[in-house]
Amino acid sequence: MFVLPLSNGENFRFNPDPAAAVVIATTALPFMSALIFLVSARAVGKQGAASTAAGVVIGMNVLANIVPAYQFLGALLPWQLLAVIPAIVGADIAIHRTGPRAGMIVAGALIGVTFHIFNFPMLPMAFAELLGQPNETIGDILPSIYATLSQVTAVTAAPSVLAGIVGAIMGSKKIEVPQVNVAISR
Repeated sequence: MFVLPLSNGENFRFNPDPAAAVVIATTALPFMSALIFLVSARAVGKQGAASTAAGVVIGMNVLANIVPAYQFLGALLPWQLLAVIPAIVGADIAIHRTGPRAGMIVAGALIGVTFHIFNFPMLPMAFAELLGQPNETIGDILPSIYATLSQVTAVTAAPSVLAGIVGAIMGSKKIEVPQVNVAISR
């Protein structure tokens, strides 16, 4: 929420410079998304745990942001799900079926590169001013979002992949799956 140009209120003015908002969004969101994904995958230790956690987040996003604005965003829901679900499932599989280091890197890259779609529809508001788009309501910026989505994705792909990989590596260093030794006595 810090990077959105919505917090220019009576008592608080958190709106960052538009260029700073884009830099923060392009690095912090993929970093945190990958970190949380890796922590959930490692904390439970079973394949599907991170996908389930990501599914809950997607469900909350759909119910909180897309369903209320369905007249504007309804057509995007299938595309959002088709873009982000394979990345999430692929990241979960990579963590559990490849070597630990390679799985981490692949998972971080996949989660990092999907940050734009994962944080839709609010995130494009951070890019709107820098791209010269109207930025009053989501209905105002949607037409220009469609036109610039591929451009924004191309420009943010490399930094978001890198931030996702760093987040995944940090997540793997902070959480280790607990080893339980159970002694059975008879």
